[in-house]
Amino acid sequence: MKTKHIFCACAGLLLALLSLSSCSSEPVKKDLIPSQDTTDKEANRLLPKKLRGLPYGLFGNHDPNPTFADFEDSMYVWKHNTTIQSVVGDLTLVEYGSFVWTDNDWYQRVSYTATDFEEHYGCKNGELKAGIVYTDPKSWRRQEVLTGGDAMWYYIAKDKQGKLWKGIALIETEGVLRQVANDTNAYQFSSERSRVSWTGYGEVGDYSLTGTVPVKSGWCRFSDNTVSAGEVVIQMNGMKHRSEDLIAHLKGEDFFYTEKFPESSFVLQTCVAAGKDSVLLTGNLNLRGITKPVSCKAAITRFDSECRIAGTLVVDRTQFEIKYGSRSFFGNLGDQAIRNTMKLDIYLVGQQQGL
Repeated sequence: MKTKHIFCACAGLLLALLSLSSCSSEPVKKDLIPSQDTTDKEANRLLPKKLRGLPYGLFGNHDPNPTFADFEDSMYVWKHNTTIQSVVGDLTLVEYGSFVWTDNDWYQRVSYTATDFEEHYGCKNGELKAGIVYTDPKSWRRQEVLTGGDAMWYYIAKDKQGKLWKGIALIETEGVLRQVANDTNAYQFSSERSRVSWTGYGEVGDYSLTGTVPVKSGWCRFSDNTVSAGEVVIQMNGMKHRSEDLIAHLKGEDFFYTEKFPESSFVLQTCVAAGKDSVLLTGNLNLRGITKPVSCKAAITRFDSECRIAGTLVVDRTQFEIKYGSRSFFGNLGDQAIRNTMKLDIYLVGQQQGL
């Protein structure tokens, strides 16, 4: 359709210029940005009226994109994940949702709140820390008819001064069943597309610090449709945070001592079902040269020639001789005390291999 070709070309041009960058069956919720008519017939405009005039401060993406359909439980399902991150500092989500493209205009399909965002993206209170990637691993489109369509997820967030920022993420869902590759059941994790975010907490108030650490390598193998073996290697000396002084401290002997222990690893031992659409992964974590058993609840999906594993691991750092600022070992710390537990948000993308 000519209109759709024009739309796709404009969308690609817009994203390139801005350097930024599923359809749900749930009912539409009340918008949180009031007094705006989102229907608009103004010619030569790409974005819906709701999003115009707000500066870009959020980077959104879908993976894979375009995405093809699977047929499961009498429904067609377009499996992909959706990610979002702030590129302008710490923000608080106000509203997010999606528009779908019709013959000649956008139609708003759903609108969600910060509470929904916390549930789907694992972002507490909708508070997006600068540079941290938040992922909805099952942002999927489902319907009974095999038809393609284009959609745009949007995000509106505010900074500490109350200024509103926006982000968008376009996705193409094709009206074609995906071609299933010959399944070797073995996958190699991509260091470029996989990531780990870490968060440390103060003992007093809600103070926390969040950064990232790169995935160096890893693999997993499936058996009977579940993960039977696997390993992930984390590049500890590649930790990042906007504060260089903080990173220097974390890399030092008080914390992870990355000069002596530049890598950390997790070796899977067991994988068991843990409720709807989730599993419990148990294995051995090696950190700072010490190995301890840990468990992680995760969501695992496979489609095309890829697999994705998304989960959260809570680690007691003192078990790995990281005692700095711990009330368990030091007194009179006051508001300088650091919680023993730290959180690792893990997102792994594996490419099918003949291991």
